[in-house]
Amino acid sequence: MTIHLEQHYSGQYEKGYEYRYFVLSKLNDERVWQTSEINTVASVLFQS
Repeated sequence: MTIHLEQHYSGQYEKGYEYRYFVLSKLNDERVWQTSEINTVASVLFQS
């Protein structure tokens, strides 16, 4: 499965007993994007 970052949600809220909690989405799949700003940020983050 491919994750399109422009359409990806970081997680969702689940309802608990008298509260709600946030559950993160999994990111173990291939990630793709088409926005040039993400390319700029990714090139800085992955320079190591």
